[in-house]
Amino acid sequence: MPVTVFRSNLAYVKAMHSVDTGFAGQTTRSAASFLSSIYFPQSSLARYFTVHASGHEIVELLLERKRVVIERAAHNPRREIYEASALQHLILQGRPHDQNKSYFLTPREITATLRALLQVLVSEAPIEVAVTRQVLPLVFLLKAENILIDIGPNYSYQGIQGLLISGESHASDQMRSEFENIWSSPDTISNQMEVRRLVELSLQDWETTGALATDRWPNMRLS
Repeated sequence: MPVTVFRSNLAYVKAMHSVDTGFAGQTTRSAASFLSSIYFPQSSLARYFTVHASGHEIVELLLERKRVVIERAAHNPRREIYEASALQHLILQGRPHDQNKSYFLTPREITATLRALLQVLVSEAPIEVAVTRQVLPLVFLLKAENILIDIGPNYSYQGIQGLLISGESHASDQMRSEFENIWSSPDTISNQMEVRRLVELSLQDWETTGALATDRWPNMRLS
């Protein structure tokens, strides 16, 4: 089972770009505790990676990935699962990622991110998004027989950002099965109309009060 270890953000982002934009016609499945970079504006990405020596190259790769994912969505189905805390932390605290707790989005960037997510949800592109109350065991991206795992939050002290398992059909099948189990769980909102409504309400709350009406979360009807 070929396993590649990535010890830098740049190496990891290069691998993510390669897997996510390659393998035409294959469905991409991703699960994370934070929103994908494809929804964040360029300004927020540039500020986030400004501390990295390869920050400019990382941002360029992420923007290219964003462009390809959106433009080729019609031919590359996509399913994304996010922990509910991804939206909560974004709106209530302006934090897009747990790896850098000192980084915050501006109010304008929060609005732009929510609108980008909503734009995908209302489009006809085969990009489906689910929100779960579960704590995801791994942050991963699965496409074809490639499993890209982000383990930076757990092992960054060892200088490991992530790893790629490739060419292993049995492992890919297991991860795909686990993904679908979470997608169909009673703890997950996967009905696209409900997810769209949740994001619409979140955007409405943010734009009118500058916060998230948190009582919406426990009262949301789960599919």
